[in-house]
Amino acid sequence: SALDTLRTELFPLASLVTPNLDEVRLIVGIDVVDEQTQRDAAKALHALGPQWALVKGGHLRGSTHSPDLLYNGTDFHEFDAPRVDTGHDHGAGDTLGAATACALAHGYSMPEAVAFGKAWVTECLRAAYPLGAGHGPVSALWRLQA
Repeated sequence: SALDTLRTELFPLASLVTPNLDEVRLIVGIDVVDEQTQRDAAKALHALGPQWALVKGGHLRGSTHSPDLLYNGTDFHEFDAPRVDTGHDHGAGDTLGAATACALAHGYSMPEAVAFGKAWVTECLRAAYPLGAGHGPVSALWRLQA
């Protein structure tokens, strides 16, 4: 029932949805494994009512890049970055969402805001360092140069 509520109540109110690939599979039933299934998933997510859908590629297996795809029902916008080899990526999706929201609050267009968020989280991943044992968080201890 929680998934149905997301699909029917929350998504139609959203400006942007940013599920990770596991969440995409649960929400729209598409297993994103390549560029075509990423486009299919973006279309299916958008059909649920948000103004924009971002299908993040950070969890794509076997890729040396992290391709994200933004869709508004008409246009696709692609955002790519080299995959950062780190075991400290906990919170990367939340960090991307927060940075994107901040850019929107500063008047960026949605594609500009997502580009900013993508650059921000990529640098947070590069700056990540071990914190305790196991899977650590991304780092926010750096400054994006203007």
